[in-house]
Amino acid sequence: MKTFYRIVLPLSLPGIQSGTILVFVLTISAYVIPILLGGFKVMITPTLVVQQILEAFLWPFGAALALIMFAAASLIIFLYIKMMAQLMKGVTG
Repeated sequence: MKTFYRIVLPLSLPGIQSGTILVFVLTISAYVIPILLGGFKVMITPTLVVQQILEAFLWPFGAALALIMFAAASLIIFLYIKMMAQLMKGVTG
C-alpha cells in the first residue's frame, strides 16, 4: 500500500485527471440517454435546450441556455484542473 501511494498513484494522477474530464464532458452533454431512460419527464439542460430550439422555436432562449451550460461546465473543469494541479504538486513534492 505504501508503494502504491508513493509511486503508482502520483504517476497515474494525470491519467485520472484526463479520464474524469472526458467522462464529465460526455455526461454534461448527454441528450439521448436521459430521453431513453426517463422520457421528457426528466428535465436536464441539454434536453431543455433542444426543446426550446426545435419544438418551441425559441432560438435566443435556447442559445442562452446553451451558453449558461457551457460557462458552468467550463468553470467546473477549470476549478477541477486547478485542484488537481495543487494535488499533483503536493504529491510529487
